[in-house]
Amino acid sequence: MKRYPILLLLLPLALVALLSTACSPKNKTVKPNTRRVITTAKTVESVILNQPQFQTAQAKKARLSVDYQQRKVATSANISIYHDSIIVVSVQPMLGIELVRVEISKQQVLLLDKLNRRYCTLTYDQLRASSAIPVSYNDIEDLLTRHIFVIGESQQWLLNTQLEEQAYPDSHKLLFQKTKLKYEYQLDNSTHHILTTKLEHADPLITLIADYRNEQTYGEVVFPSVIRLGVSSTAIDLSCVVEMGPIEFNQPLNIIAPSLQKMQQVDIKTILPM
Repeated sequence: MKRYPILLLLLPLALVALLSTACSPKNKTVKPNTRRVITTAKTVESVILNQPQFQTAQAKKARLSVDYQQRKVATSANISIYHDSIIVVSVQPMLGIELVRVEISKQQVLLLDKLNRRYCTLTYDQLRASSAIPVSYNDIEDLLTRHIFVIGESQQWLLNTQLEEQAYPDSHKLLFQKTKLKYEYQLDNSTHHILTTKLEHADPLITLIADYRNEQTYGEVVFPSVIRLGVSSTAIDLSCVVEMGPIEFNQPLNIIAPSLQKMQQVDIKTILPM
């Protein structure tokens, strides 16, 4: 069966869910001015207070650009988020016709290839069995919405833990390690908004980076208009740029569950050009 380049657009969210690997954005190395251990929770409290807070979000004219193993594709998409419930990315390259769809819910990840009438589902138990990082729905939502998080823990864990802090001229970083995962959050000095989230797993080596830029104010919500995702290892080279366009927050969402009756269920490797 023919593989269409548009299916590359399933990769970013699918691989974030799987925490497989792709090239991360390059960051200029700047020597920190100071290095110290945080002894209070004030910085973390400020980060939590200033991260985006909303119940629903919808970007109807988002632009996705994916670079995977030197193959590039770009298209328009509709991105919907219902907080603590579901994320839907509907790829609509022409005339609003949905060709591919990613649904990340609390129970599973659904990858839908409407063009070839096929789909696959992955439960979080399956993801944990095949990945070194036990990712959950909330971790994925936090990553995509510029929230601070620790896999397998609540934000209270951060408030109760001493973190290393590095200061730079225009930003500072929070660094810590939990089990085999190293976390690095780069924060704006004045707003404490997260600029970059970086997770690194040592064995096997996996690096995941989310870079948030060009903040816009949408009513009472401040949200990055450009999100760059990168996943890297020795096996895969993947980066994705999401240009959000206009976003509507806290408006009713009409998310209709897709009908799978006339579609063939297949293995994920059949759909994704891994």
